[in-house]
Parts: sequence; structure tokens; C-alpha cells
Amino acid sequence: MLADKHPWKRNPYFHFHPMHNLYSLVMALILFGMILLFFTIPAR
Repeated sequence: MLADKHPWKRNPYFHFHPMHNLYSLVMALILFGMILLFFTIPAR
């Protein structure tokens, strides 16, 4: 069972990026801010 039958080795960092959480947080805050701006600016 020690021999890996996979043709390619799995890369543990393939789905990992160190800044991904920061990007997600910033984008969520920007989107939430745009929604708040949309609802707070009165329609003309």
C-alpha cells in the first residue's frame, strides 16, 4: 500500500493561496459596501 498508483503526485498547495482569505474578505466588504451605497443613495 506504500506504492502510490497515481500517475501524478498530489500537490498539497494546489488549492491553497496564502492571500486567498484576504482577497475573499476584501471582495466581500467591497460588495457589501456597494449594496449599502445602492440602498442609501436616494433615487432621483
